Amino acid sequence: MITDDVWKKLQTDMVIVLAHPNGWEGAQQNQMRDAAILAKIIPNKPSARERVVFVSEGEASLHFCVKGEFID
Repeated sequence: MITDDVWKKLQTDMVIVLAHPNGWEGAQQNQMRDAAILAKIIPNKPSARERVVFVSEGEASLHFCVKGEFID
């Protein structure tokens, strides 16, 4: 389990990657970014908002398949 101290140290540098349904664009991504702020995953600062990046489901699936790690 991650303690509050560890979370606070990581929170300032980490990049958050969120997957979303294919076809979602700016408006939906902004809602997800706002949800991350409300959940206190990132602070409401421009520098933190830039560290939230998005990948579509299709892109995420491709990366998973190319990497070749499957759960039995």
